[in-house]
Amino acid sequence: MMSDVTVENRSMIWNSNLVEALELANMLPQAVITMEYAANREESRGVHVREDFHERDDANWIKHTLAWVDRKFNVKIDYKLLTAIYNLFLLKRECIN
Repeated sequence: MMSDVTVENRSMIWNSNLVEALELANMLPQAVITMEYAANREESRGVHVREDFHERDDANWIKHTLAWVDRKFNVKIDYKLLTAIYNLFLLKRECIN
């Protein structure tokens, strides 16, 4: 994808072509990661809403989602558990009920 992008203006002073190319180089991987996150997360939470998963799933999704993307836009997703936060969530839910 990025191999098709060229910067013809070689100036280092107020080079909007260079700025736009750098912004694109940042935004494309971010967009690919966002799409992979959305497809991977099997719940609805906040502004992330899926028609096939209507409810929040705190038991399975109170965790950080981490992602890595390579130059070919392949995404690897992993998770970091939030044990302390999840335990507080359970304690708060028990107190409410």
